[in-house]
Amino acid sequence: MSDIALVAGFSDVSYFNRLFRARFGDTPREVRRRGVRQDDRE
Repeated sequence: MSDIALVAGFSDVSYFNRLFRARFGDTPREVRRRGVRQDDRE
């Protein structure tokens, strides 16, 4: 996940995780654990 945060312009992975959770309601880890549903891909 740190690679994605850095590519997206975040130098602080914790900050990225907080914003991700605020936007999507789950942490990146929780999303990875569940997997991606087909209708979520775009």
